[in-house]
Amino acid sequence: MKKFFLLFCSALLTLGAFAEEACNACTDDQPAFEEESFESDWTVSVGVSYRNFKNPRFHGTKTPGFTDYVLDEDRGEFVEPTQANLQSALNARRNSTAGGVYRLTFGSFEGASSSGKGSYGKGEKMAPAIGLSKNVWVKDALDLDLVIGFQAFELDSAAHFGGKGAKLDTYDYYVYAGNSFVVNNLKMDASAKRIPAVNAMGKAKMDMNLYVLDLGLSLGSNFDNGARVFVAAGPTLTLTDLNSSAYAGASHRHDDSTDLTLGCYAAAGADFWFTEAVGLAAELRYDLAFGQVKTRFVKQNLDGFGGQLKLKYRF
Repeated sequence: MKKFFLLFCSALLTLGAFAEEACNACTDDQPAFEEESFESDWTVSVGVSYRNFKNPRFHGTKTPGFTDYVLDEDRGEFVEPTQANLQSALNARRNSTAGGVYRLTFGSFEGASSSGKGSYGKGEKMAPAIGLSKNVWVKDALDLDLVIGFQAFELDSAAHFGGKGAKLDTYDYYVYAGNSFVVNNLKMDASAKRIPAVNAMGKAKMDMNLYVLDLGLSLGSNFDNGARVFVAAGPTLTLTDLNSSAYAGASHRHDDSTDLTLGCYAAAGADFWFTEAVGLAAELRYDLAFGQVKTRFVKQNLDGFGGQLKLKYRF
């Protein structure tokens, strides 16, 4: 992507230098629009695009639930009631007797999920933009152009989650300690002094390459000074390559998707031709996508307002 930006910036500088040279060549006796005669009405443009993407919505991995896990007070967590873990939990109560009946605290947790919003930097909302247009109709000051556009965005974001999980039920069971441990699952009030909270903490992140191809019609009104105001609209096709991952404790999961999304756009703006060959275009634009792109861990709405600024060359 960096090479792409360097390439399009070089093209901007080249066209800008050409525009300055062409403007200097103009004289008061010979207007610029009479210098050349063009057999084609094709125009190519290159510049920068901006779209104010909405913040991505993240969903973290679900914190798994558990049933009848024993509390190890030294470790400060609920653990699976294996023979070794039951012995450790008993030792944490400072009971070293080999045999007997003791009370240990157990817990059940239904599990929890987390969600939140990410954000994008200003630079990520900008992309190189390339365009191609051809005049298809002219009447007096009005004209109609067929326009084709391409934009390439590169987005990445992340979100951290934290918070207590829901519905942690704690209670005591009698445990017989003999040759092996036997748990009597008759619930009593919990007797542990320090019962830890079960947290649903984690992180999710994403990166996405987004390519927009649009085809539309531009209706404009031309002025004698080389200015043109226009409105444009048409369908869009967006290709997205979305990679996402989520972390919760030792859990690390990925989910990726590649999608084609149909949509449309509407724009209004103005062109100004320094010479018959070189001009500058600026427009405000709204893009509407017929659907979101998503994985299990993130959803991204593609709708948004934006704009474009481009140098144009007629050949």
